[in-house]
Amino acid sequence: AAAAAAAAGGGGDSHVKVSLVDCGLERPVAVHKSLKRKERVTIRMKEKGFLEESDAKKRQQRYYRGKLVSSGEPRQRKGMFWGYRVRIAKGIHEALHEGPYEEEGGYDLKIGTSERGQVFDPSKGSELPPFKHLIVAFGAVDGLEFACKNDCNVGEVGKKDPSNLFDMYLNTCPAQGTRTIRAEEAMVISMSLLATKFPTFFSSQSHFAGRGGGD
Repeated sequence: AAAAAAAAGGGGDSHVKVSLVDCGLERPVAVHKSLKRKERVTIRMKEKGFLEESDAKKRQQRYYRGKLVSSGEPRQRKGMFWGYRVRIAKGIHEALHEGPYEEEGGYDLKIGTSERGQVFDPSKGSELPPFKHLIVAFGAVDGLEFACKNDCNVGEVGKKDPSNLFDMYLNTCPAQGTRTIRAEEAMVISMSLLATKFPTFFSSQSHFAGRGGGD
């Protein structure tokens, strides 16, 4: 469960710090760590037993018990989507080249999406090359072309042809029938298609960037 945490006092041992976390259950969950109020955390709880009320002792407990874990654990252990992190970038160049993986060589697969790109159709054999860190970029109303043209850190080659900035420049919405597609709609459509070729769905190595560079 993940929820806002409110710090509370410990037990008889003054050295033990205990916080009570609101996980949306009928009782709070106690964890052995001092947390700030309204801090968002991820807690691992037993799959069975914590809601069984047959035991009288359990019914008298004021809270459940859990263990604080990394926010990446649900995805790594269960393959579950567990939210996302946001990175602010001032332009497309910064979004592509100043991410959290620069010490590992950065994003080794950069995908740009555009109506001017190559049609990507998984049903007709479209594939993605192997990658460790993937970034998918989406433009706003005027597309990635406008974002590249107005980024002073993008060279003339990228300004003239934005596809030069990416390993793949794909059209995931061919024959769209409208002048533009809203960015949030393009993301759902594109990621649904691209995900069929991901080695692991919701891989911890996958990031998405819109115009402005939010991961």
